[in-house]
Amino acid sequence: MLAAKVNVNIYMFYGGTNFGFTAGANEAGPGRFVPDITSYDYDAPLDESGDPTPKYFAIRKVISEFFPMPNVPIPRPARKMSLPSVVLKPVDSLLNKMLLSAIGSLAINARDPLTFEAMNQYSGLVLYEAVLPSGLKTDPIKLTVENIHDKGYVYVDTTYVGTLSRQNAINT
Repeated sequence: MLAAKVNVNIYMFYGGTNFGFTAGANEAGPGRFVPDITSYDYDAPLDESGDPTPKYFAIRKVISEFFPMPNVPIPRPARKMSLPSVVLKPVDSLLNKMLLSAIGSLAINARDPLTFEAMNQYSGLVLYEAVLPSGLKTDPIKLTVENIHDKGYVYVDTTYVGTLSRQNAINT
């Protein structure tokens, strides 16, 4: 391609990190959901810290065989440091009604759970709540959620009882 003097696109040239909820995912065949991690350098020539990788030098070498290289400095590896471990302590729960009202929760009443899209919620978290009918004969009660598109953390009152997961094909 370079000999023919055509344009070449490189994706991703520089790595990065997504600190939000939009890391993305791929379908690797029916029922095989593979979420991406928030680090997305995908073997980029420059890694997340801007350091050149072996791929950077290989690309530079190939380009230099066809075009004169500009006289610019090669990126130097960024200075690194060791940091101590950080111990995180919970300070509150997303199930705390006062916290929910403080962050501006919006209640939507519906017969069936709505999708994020139906609620104009395109990322983040949604709290679904249900009141179970009294007098149920089974203990424990079995909850099944078809077509979960990410993860669901299940609580009874404020007690965590399990996780639903598209990645791990857990819907019960």
